[in-house]
Amino acid sequence: MVRNVNRWFKSAFRFPRDTQTLPNHFYFTDFERHTAEIAAFHLDRILGFRRAMPVVGRVLNMTTEIYNIGDAELLKTFFVSPSDNLCFHGKCSYYCDTAHAVCGNPDMLEGSFAAFLPDKELGPRKVWRHPWRRSYHKRRKAQWELGN
Repeated sequence: MVRNVNRWFKSAFRFPRDTQTLPNHFYFTDFERHTAEIAAFHLDRILGFRRAMPVVGRVLNMTTEIYNIGDAELLKTFFVSPSDNLCFHGKCSYYCDTAHAVCGNPDMLEGSFAAFLPDKELGPRKVWRHPWRRSYHKRRKAQWELGN
């Protein structure tokens, strides 16, 4: 069963590849680029850091590869857009709502996919807060964002 799609689905094709972020937008108002996730993984390997988890790009059918095997909680997040495209937003603590949904065309979706981690019951692990995590806030910045 697909329980938490956000655990392996990194980001998706949301607008044409040549679209640039508007200069007056804050960095946290733009969508992540799935191609950036893939490039970051390959750059990490080329530079020899070996710190980025494996990421690949794929085109998938949201109906057969996510919707048909998803659990009840995930299925609640699916909807059909006004353009008759199948969309979902998954379950997470940030930006998981219809305004930040991922939509297929009509149900085909290009995205980046990261290494899968099994459920915590199958593979216990420790969790550390990422030291360079962005704050996503204009006034309350993380320590590293302040340049101190």
